[in-house]
Amino acid sequence: MFDIEKLKNQIEQFKIESNSVREIISPFLSDDLSTAKTIELSHLGKFLYKLEEKYNIKSITESPDFIIENEYKKIGVEIVGIFTKNIEYEKFKQQLIKLSEQKFIEKYPDVNFLANVYFKNEELKLQKHQLFEEAEKIANHIYNIYRQHTFFNDCEIIEEVEIISNSQLSFSYNPGGYMVNSLTPELVSNTILKKEGKIINYKQKNLDEIWLLIVVSHSSPESYEIFDEDEHLFKNYDSKFDKVYILEDFKAQIYCLK
Repeated sequence: MFDIEKLKNQIEQFKIESNSVREIISPFLSDDLSTAKTIELSHLGKFLYKLEEKYNIKSITESPDFIIENEYKKIGVEIVGIFTKNIEYEKFKQQLIKLSEQKFIEKYPDVNFLANVYFKNEELKLQKHQLFEEAEKIANHIYNIYRQHTFFNDCEIIEEVEIISNSQLSFSYNPGGYMVNSLTPELVSNTILKKEGKIINYKQKNLDEIWLLIVVSHSSPESYEIFDEDEHLFKNYDSKFDKVYILEDFKAQIYCLK
């Protein structure tokens, strides 16, 4: 039987956590921050909320990514995500779909619907000079489907397009189903090792400690998940960093590796 009270409690807890994280990071949010840095800031806020010790964000830097502090210590935090090899292709498809949407709006400004696009090739990559040409092809292809209510085979890279009525125009890339990848100790060790090469630069910043925060999330096909039966694998890592943590973003759970 569905437990409505449990769901209500989960929703309420999520609201509390979201508000707390926003309170932590809001002094540093601005339109000048890049998307990547804003995402990192969000990850840091979630990490600090979950951490048992109380720390505040002191500043946004580049090497390391952030400096946090309490009344006793000033700590540099470097943040890194672990992704599968597919991330380059996934980002490219998203870029292509967004460009196709822009082309469609330019050519057909009064047409509104949602279009879910499925690509034929999982590892799609085009040369830069092909990007705009292919985006226009996709825009025309989707318009033909919209007008004729049938699928045309006139766009080589598109497998299928799903059209849904909507008050605004929006194109989205649908990656289809995917299997979650299990994070392995080898991947974690390699990630730590790569980042340790930059520690000499971090230590020039007059910091008391240097931490590494590794971010994973099983909410996309490009990342990983730590399964419950594998949690014991992510402990007692040897590293030049003073502390190493994993933040599993989707679950908002942290693991201390050192």
